[in-house]
Amino acid sequence: MYVADAKLPIVLNDNNVFILGLEYQHNTITLQEDGFGGFFDREFSSITMQLGLEHKWNKRSKMLFMAIPRLNTDFEFVDKSHFQLGGLAFGTTSRSENFDWKYGLYYNGELFGPMFVPLFGFNWKINDKWRLKTVIPINLELSYQPTDWFRTGLRFDGVNGSYKINLSPFSNDYHLDKADNNVWAFTEFNLGKNILNRLL
Repeated sequence: MYVADAKLPIVLNDNNVFILGLEYQHNTITLQEDGFGGFFDREFSSITMQLGLEHKWNKRSKMLFMAIPRLNTDFEFVDKSHFQLGGLAFGTTSRSENFDWKYGLYYNGELFGPMFVPLFGFNWKINDKWRLKTVIPINLELSYQPTDWFRTGLRFDGVNGSYKINLSPFSNDYHLDKADNNVWAFTEFNLGKNILNRLL
């Protein structure tokens, strides 16, 4: 699996930021043919657009509202059934300079049915170099940043998604459910203002 992700924040005023994002994810799995016992690789991808507005209610609290349309497909005989529509409402409330609460709700129209995921977590700056942040049940990250341009750490990601695939030329009624629980070691370099290079 590999992922490319880009986000462009556009400041509208002191309280509102428009966010435009685009993500591409490519996956390969190995399947076994029924009745033959042979194995073959199957490739499928996801193209996701992120259209959001972050609104600051006051000095302590802000909220992100985001529409998330996506195309999850193997790119064979693509039609409207390969598209999904999701959304996110995600809030942050600061308890102190070093600790933020996170909370919200994620929705996506998966191929197996509607999926609603309540979200809860925190962002804790333990000291000048160490930080622990999580959004349950999606991710957990412990990072160490000794300088302004370098950061490293461990990250857990729990990902669930469905993809339209074509296993038969006579039917387009197949989909694949993908559930991943991955632990990554990462290294991140700050290449300039709002430009980061992350190595997993």
